[in-house]
Amino acid sequence: MVEDTLTSTLTIRDAEDRDAEAIAVISRQLAVRIECAPGLMTPDLVKHELIRGRGLSVMVAERDGTTLGYCLYTVAYETAFAARGFYMTDLAVDESARGQGIGKALMHELARRVKADGGRYIWWVTTENNTQAQAFYDTLNGGMARVQARVVVNESFEALLPD
Repeated sequence: MVEDTLTSTLTIRDAEDRDAEAIAVISRQLAVRIECAPGLMTPDLVKHELIRGRGLSVMVAERDGTTLGYCLYTVAYETAFAARGFYMTDLAVDESARGQGIGKALMHELARRVKADGGRYIWWVTTENNTQAQAFYDTLNGGMARVQARVVVNESFEALLPD
């Protein structure tokens, strides 16, 4: 548990099915904020693909029984570092709870989990237009890796498959 700036205690724990609705809402907020998509996550997708999905882990930040944020991640290996670590797919906090230290608490717990797993790094990307996230990540004292992220999805993914 983490004491936050308010009077209640913030709890970081593994996500459960009961968090699916809140995670779906927060995920859709994130999708709109980064102008990526209309936000396609539903509670059923969260349950079956994220919480129960293979190879993924989800933790949530909760205060007084309310899920306020989540972190989606997976184990990774980076040959440039010759190290295990985690790739963080999402770090998102409900719009009503931003600026309360929830994202930082999730990052602290993620770092603890990386170390417990024998890893030495956390890797993630942000979209160019997500300036709020970039400002937050700047407070973590990490370096910026100049990369060009690419994705094949939907029709371009299907076109990549052999006949």
